[in-house]
Amino acid sequence: MDKIADEVTKGGEIKAVEAIDVRKDKDRSTGQYKRLLEIIPKDVPVFDYEVRRANGGGSFVYLNHRWIWIKDLDTFPKILEKLK
Repeated sequence: MDKIADEVTKGGEIKAVEAIDVRKDKDRSTGQYKRLLEIIPKDVPVFDYEVRRANGGGSFVYLNHRWIWIKDLDTFPKILEKLK
């Protein structure tokens, strides 16, 4: 447990957490998430987040009345293309 606690807190105190609507963010919606947003239905919200203190992040998708965190969501289109 001590190793886990050290890993979780090594970046220091969290100063801010910002949720970003990927569909409304110009850089994300036309960049790394563009292909992904073509796949996900338009009525499904997709959010990314930024933590001001340490590296890391993830994306949230709202499905079945709950928010689901998906690490590296923007890599899914490439993975789907390889599976074809």
